[in-house]
Amino acid sequence: MPAVQSFRAQSLIQPHPPAAPGCNIGFHLHDAGTGSICCFVRGLLPEDEGHTLLLSCEHVLCNNLRDRHALLDGSLRGTIEMPGPYHQARLKIDGTEIATVHRFGNVLFGGQPNRVDAAVARLEPGTQFSATTAGYSFPIVGTSAPAAGMEIMKIGSSSGLQFGRIHDDFLVNATVDYVAAPTGGPPRSAYFTDVVRYRCRCDDGDSGAPVLNAHTFELVGMHFAGRGDEGLFCPIETVFAELAITL
Repeated sequence: MPAVQSFRAQSLIQPHPPAAPGCNIGFHLHDAGTGSICCFVRGLLPEDEGHTLLLSCEHVLCNNLRDRHALLDGSLRGTIEMPGPYHQARLKIDGTEIATVHRFGNVLFGGQPNRVDAAVARLEPGTQFSATTAGYSFPIVGTSAPAAGMEIMKIGSSSGLQFGRIHDDFLVNATVDYVAAPTGGPPRSAYFTDVVRYRCRCDDGDSGAPVLNAHTFELVGMHFAGRGDEGLFCPIETVFAELAITL
């Protein structure tokens, strides 16, 4: 299946809720990165009771993996805005505070193995959201495991709706470079095991995008790295297990 863009990604950069899978979000600081909503979930831990959680990549929700200790001790606000500050500045619009960082997987650097780049944020009370994907409103009907040759669709806030295919040799170990801390230094590298390699158009800002089985609309993964026509996603069942969440 060829890679095609079926609607403009601009439609996913919205200043006001309802928030939906594929919409653009970002950490509230002006130099933070930008990314996409994967889906909305409920947590399985006691502290999650009564909260709707937004799932995306840890590097999207946690300020490019900087100052995570400050998020934990409360000295840095973990506010998530829609759209992210990058697009607010570019489009000269105000964003909306929709969520607060709640839990993250703690990506490790220096060659230590990681399974996911993932985090969840608590929706602010009263925030409107939709469980169907932004743009064409595809339903997310459940989860399933990725498989060799599977035809997929990705809804990312930068590239829009894209179709692609999982490689035959799809489970790989990969090293991913992240933004330096502090900004201006060399990139930091993180090593991931058993992530999925797939062919699909990918752009900066797609991190966190849901990857669905193109025929069943089951959620199979969350995009976290890649550019051009090659990407990596974390298997969604691994993400759910690591963060103790479910649809």
